[in-house]
Amino acid sequence: MADESTLASHNDTYYAAQIRVGIREALRPQMVMRRLCDEVICVGSNVYQVPIHADPGAATAKTEATDRVNTAITTTSAQATLATVGMMASPTDELGAASLTPIVPAITTELSNAVREKLEVDLTALLDDTTTAVSTSGVDATVDTFISALATLVAADIPGPYVAVGSPVTSTDIQRDMAASTSAIFGNPRWNPDNINATWNGFQFNLGGVDFYQTSAVPTANAGADVVTGVFVPRHSFVLAVAPGWELPRIRTQRDESNNLLEIVATGRYGGVLVRNAEAVEMDTDA
Repeated sequence: MADESTLASHNDTYYAAQIRVGIREALRPQMVMRRLCDEVICVGSNVYQVPIHADPGAATAKTEATDRVNTAITTTSAQATLATVGMMASPTDELGAASLTPIVPAITTELSNAVREKLEVDLTALLDDTTTAVSTSGVDATVDTFISALATLVAADIPGPYVAVGSPVTSTDIQRDMAASTSAIFGNPRWNPDNINATWNGFQFNLGGVDFYQTSAVPTANAGADVVTGVFVPRHSFVLAVAPGWELPRIRTQRDESNNLLEIVATGRYGGVLVRNAEAVEMDTDA
């Protein structure tokens, strides 16, 4: 047969592609650090200061009828300095008229998520501010490394509970070591392996009463040879200071009529700090 009516001969009668109404959001890291920080509002300054008493040591024995010598009680402080981050996009009216998807809400969502990702990157960057580390460069993290990090906090008199934030690489290394070396844990009816990789909110597993969260936003260490994991006290070790009346993220728009477009601006203003060096332990794993 010949001269059939085909898709090619009638390509003016249908769309080149059917477009789904709705745009999938860009892939981004899990946002876990904000809820694990002590979030405060910084009023009247760009710097939020946390006073810390220096340890004067233990009291000494008192000899009868002798005067005491004064002990100097001093303070130090940790400071979070606020800075502004942001991103802008300007969809045109022409795009809005032609798009099957409402373009302004879609772009606003991406801008908001961009500010949240920047916040996550900045907060995870604090994880390696501590000088206390229990890992060896180029070596995969293990359950023993994890326990050593917890023991370091205990030895420093840092009260729990503790939490860990690391990369997907770290959580996988520890899970694989658990499977290989801690079979007794998996044989324990209280252990629920279904919780492994329950990552919709970044949570991975609980080991020894410590929740482990993953985010790909964590920094690298040792010239990129390792990825950083921090073990610390949630809502205590790290302070997140935010500007008053400044939502995180904050969305503002303005019209540019001469160019037929809407400027959409997403911003955040915040600062973060590790309050005390001893309150966090760095535990890296081979990248």
